[in-house]
Amino acid sequence: MDFSGKVAFVTGGSQGIGRALVSSLLTTGMKVCICDIDEEATKAFIETLPASQRENVIFQLCDVTSFDNFKGLLPRSVYPVYSATKHAVVGLTKSYGSDYHLERTGVRVNALCPAATKSILQQNISRNSLDEGESIRLHREVKFLEPEDVAKAMMELLQDGKNGALLKVEPTGTSYA
Repeated sequence: MDFSGKVAFVTGGSQGIGRALVSSLLTTGMKVCICDIDEEATKAFIETLPASQRENVIFQLCDVTSFDNFKGLLPRSVYPVYSATKHAVVGLTKSYGSDYHLERTGVRVNALCPAATKSILQQNISRNSLDEGESIRLHREVKFLEPEDVAKAMMELLQDGKNGALLKVEPTGTSYA
């Protein structure tokens, strides 16, 4: 698939996973827009695209964990607020990734759902949990991904040409949820 001149919309592209995604996208010839995620920003981005740019993809980031729990779809007891935000990303992705929006805008919306990935967020997540001891115990069992693993999965999702998809990225490989 030729991505030259296409535009990618990346949230949190200044560090960690986002930075790895931006780097991978730029190697394809895509233009990259980096911004914070919210409904207004997503809507504005879609509505301002010229017709020649309408075959674009927007990625949201959700996550999975190596604790056998897909946070975007199931609760995580020691991180309830964080888990709730991931539920919201799944809903936003599925809503904007519907046939209705694809037919109306020509823009595909997908989410990458990486397992625990080496990042500043992961370094500090236990102290922000409801039970720091339990969080630390759970993290001892985790095999962390590198941000570049997530970027590689993003390229897989781009090549697949899906819309409204949730691609789980785990140390054992990728699968659609």
